[in-house]
Amino acid sequence: MRQHLDRISQTFGRPITGIHNRTYGPIMDMMMPTLISMLNMSTPSCFAMQTQLRDAILSPSCQKVVIIAHGTGAAMLSQVIDRMLCDMPIDMMSKMEIYTFGSAARHMSNPSMQMERMMDMNRMMGRDTGTKAGMSIMSRMEECERVIPVCFSLSYCPSEV
Repeated sequence: MRQHLDRISQTFGRPITGIHNRTYGPIMDMMMPTLISMLNMSTPSCFAMQTQLRDAILSPSCQKVVIIAHGTGAAMLSQVIDRMLCDMPIDMMSKMEIYTFGSAARHMSNPSMQMERMMDMNRMMGRDTGTKAGMSIMSRMEECERVIPVCFSLSYCPSEV
């Protein structure tokens, strides 16, 4: 992993931080994305990822954080992004760019900026945001600006071939 990180750092001319997800053997490694997604199970790697992302995003000297995740790492990233969206300011989250490949994530949350602003206003005014009217507004905002400006996933799904 160190050699790959050094090569990527040299190629892009910037520091690269890697988080190695420990192996638990072939069978457990194949089950890990399901455990992470369905049971909301966290691993030490998930906690390390969240800590490093939070530190980078909150750093005033950091303008952009590019995240590349592969396989189970994308499932872990999905869980970390869900947690961070709950307690991080939107303007800080917008520093991220996410690229995944061979993704084992079931989803990658990236709410609309307008919906986040509307929900914040509704919370301040004590309104219920889970109403049917609120859901119809959400469906019309599909093409709006997103909290994370770049969220790209490249994965192979045999059922779509």
